[in-house]
Amino acid sequence: MSHEFSQEVMEFLSLWHLRLGHSPLEAIVAMADGAATGMNLPANMPSMADLDPYREHLNCSACLSVHGSASGPDPDQA
Repeated sequence: MSHEFSQEVMEFLSLWHLRLGHSPLEAIVAMADGAATGMNLPANMPSMADLDPYREHLNCSACLSVHGSASGPDPDQA
């Protein structure tokens, strides 16, 4: 079953992407999966395999200038 895109999750991922110094979305999902304190998790967090639609909507201008991609750093190179 695939994950349905959620604006609430997108806002959460965008916020934590910025708070964690433009970390890859995979890092945020891993922290959320480990129940990191201080993270008010949306009920429908995606799995690592379901992050593509969120990457497409991230649109981070800082990541575009640094990494050449508005969807954040490549997790394989971070």
